[in-house]
Amino acid sequence: MRDHSLNIVPVPTQFHVPINEDAEPLSVATQQQVDAHWQRVNADGKFFRGELFIIDSIHHTNDELVIAMKASDYAITCMQSPARYTRKRLARY
Repeated sequence: MRDHSLNIVPVPTQFHVPINEDAEPLSVATQQQVDAHWQRVNADGKFFRGELFIIDSIHHTNDELVIAMKASDYAITCMQSPARYTRKRLARY
């Protein structure tokens, strides 16, 4: 079973959130798969497909906390985690 506990730790004085806004390019075949999946998930046009930022890495020491973010596409995230983004689950929103 997955552990959903939350650990609260003190945040160091140095806290950085660098954002890489350059999304990684996809091959034509992968882009077509993403587009086809999005069409199925969003068949009723209820959702907005846009840029989203995901955590790429976390570096935590006693002196510093760096949470690196990177740009992605909402449709790619849906495709990479299909169990989380089925039409049935999304219909709740």
